[in-house]
Amino acid sequence: MAIAKMKKLQAFAHKSDTDKLVRKLTKLRCLDVETVDVNDYTDDSGACMLKKLDIDDSKVQIEAGIARINDAFVSLHKYDERKHGLFGNKTEVDLDVFAAGEDYKTAWDTVNETVNVQKRLVKIKTEYAELENQRDALYMWLDYELPVSFTGTKSTSVIMGCLPAQADTAALLGELGEYMAELEEVSNDTSGIYISVIVHNNDYDSVQKVLASYGFLKITMNSGAKSARLEYSQTIVKLEKLDSENEKLIERLKELAGDLEKVEILFDCEKTTLGSVLCKQKFLRTSETVMVTGWVPADRQSDIEGLLDSFSCAYEMVDPNADEDAPILLKNNKFAKNFEWVLTMYAFPKYGRFDPTFIMSIFFTIIFGVMFADVGYGLILILGGFGAVFLFKLKGTIKNFMTMFGICGVSSFIMGILFGSYFGDMPTVIMQKYMGIANPPQLFIAFDPVTDVIKYIALALAIGLVHMCVGMGIKFYMISKDSSVLDAIFDVGSYWVLFVGLGLLAVNKTAGFYVCMLGVLMLLLTQGRHEKKIGSKIVKGFASLYSMIGYASDLLSYMRIMALGLASAIIAQVVNVLGSLGTSPVAGIIGMTLAFFIGHSINMGLNVLGSFVHTSRLQYIEFFNKFFEDGGREFTPLAQSEEYSTQSLISNK
Repeated sequence: MAIAKMKKLQAFAHKSDTDKLVRKLTKLRCLDVETVDVNDYTDDSGACMLKKLDIDDSKVQIEAGIARINDAFVSLHKYDERKHGLFGNKTEVDLDVFAAGEDYKTAWDTVNETVNVQKRLVKIKTEYAELENQRDALYMWLDYELPVSFTGTKSTSVIMGCLPAQADTAALLGELGEYMAELEEVSNDTSGIYISVIVHNNDYDSVQKVLASYGFLKITMNSGAKSARLEYSQTIVKLEKLDSENEKLIERLKELAGDLEKVEILFDCEKTTLGSVLCKQKFLRTSETVMVTGWVPADRQSDIEGLLDSFSCAYEMVDPNADEDAPILLKNNKFAKNFEWVLTMYAFPKYGRFDPTFIMSIFFTIIFGVMFADVGYGLILILGGFGAVFLFKLKGTIKNFMTMFGICGVSSFIMGILFGSYFGDMPTVIMQKYMGIANPPQLFIAFDPVTDVIKYIALALAIGLVHMCVGMGIKFYMISKDSSVLDAIFDVGSYWVLFVGLGLLAVNKTAGFYVCMLGVLMLLLTQGRHEKKIGSKIVKGFASLYSMIGYASDLLSYMRIMALGLASAIIAQVVNVLGSLGTSPVAGIIGMTLAFFIGHSINMGLNVLGSFVHTSRLQYIEFFNKFFEDGGREFTPLAQSEEYSTQSLISNK
């Protein structure tokens, strides 16, 4: 319903109390700490009287710890055997108590051991790959009697390598006969012929050239002074040991995952500590004091004052100046609060201006229901939205998200009754196809959108006209508040007169004509009233008439209500027709079942998304452009990290 009133806090506390003060403020969750420019506090000579707190070292250390925890999460989450709800489970905990207890040390021990185990597993993987390559290389030399790393004597050299599989070894032996060289074929397969050549050093270069002419590829083995068979068997043993070590380490990770909940709380604890450090980075200091500047909701002023009084702080709280960037905290009733996230996806309103959440939530619910009017689909949204909140005990934004769709489901359910849509025309199809009722009764109370499209168009345009006029009414209120009622009449009321005249044209052309002319004259004579030159006044007056094109365009945009509604209804009818094509009762039942679970699921998924997107669009573009003033920033109080945990109620006492 409104934007929370803010108070600007400026407080001085003893430097020794900084850490304790920040911890207490974190638990209160009601101070949005502001960054202050040091240059705003200078003496007559231009020297800064205050300085920034030096927290760089602690920041780097905490960030490194958080990075280490994230590294540990890679394995701990992989082997986590806990049962999780669809939306996750959070542990209620007092982080100060946790940080001072044994669980904190246990969590860090788990993190450090997990990271070390992960490093060892990576090293094992590297070692294993190297040993596999060594094993594969040795396999073709198992029948080689010399040590694989033997390269020769003082007078001879050993050349080991591979010839292409199609190489003519007989011809090669013939050519090598001219030199002091001995060739041994060790093994062969489809990849090549593995040979060893012992050659006198005097003929080494010549033999190398001969071998090269046959496509010889030299192989160098560095496996040690043992035979290939012995090296191969020792490599296999090493691989088996690595396999065993790998399995034991994985089992250890599974055991460590039993402490994952403590590690998750540790993560929130360290993130909270980092938040506190970053908060202190915004503080200014003297040699003995720190200065805290920030924003507090007016209704939490007493909480902050009580805390600061316990520290013997010097402080003041004042209303924000017109040029100050006070943060935005939306305050709405339980119904409208579920739609706040829709507003904030667009923008936060400017501080001190109008919060349209409540009015938007009413129109959002109605428009969504008219677009997605179906009793069956609405019932599924109700059960899915409200059911998820109840079963999973959702909180925060996800709770508001699901509740909003539950509310929209109620609207869809009601509109479905008015328009007679129950999974499209499924009751009618069943009565005609399987109950033998040739002329089943009409199920709608208002009208059938599919057969009476004109009424559907009229309804969509009527909703649009009301929606736009309410937006203009808000603008009328804001102008009256900021300037005068007369300005509001000129800038908004003139268009209303013109709208009424256009409406009267359909009833009484004469009366409509005169009312239209009155509206036109009001615009021509008033819209340039702030201009100094007569010419500018006239141009501004005539230019204001062009706005009618914009209003007409906005009104036509509401035709998407009819378009989305017809799309949903007709697709549902097509699905029902396909489901009723069976020639026998059994085939009919199977067809209708498939239509229900497959066809209607697809139709519902597509049109829930479409209805949400286009309903949001009508709010953002056709409604907000009449009055909305954005530019606000979200109120983000110093608070505990709650990625895996939630603040214990005890900690607020």
